[in-house]
Amino acid sequence: MRGSVVEPLEIFWTEYMKYRVELRGYDFAMVEDILRYSPERYVDYE
Repeated sequence: MRGSVVEPLEIFWTEYMKYRVELRGYDFAMVEDILRYSPERYVDYE
């Protein structure tokens, strides 16, 4: 598609997701890249 612009995916970090990332010792940038570029989508409701 010529002329179309793809908006970047915005990730909203819930307190629970921040807690789980820190608890497991993961790097936030790595997790964000996985979420951003994976075809799967997850929704976490607080």
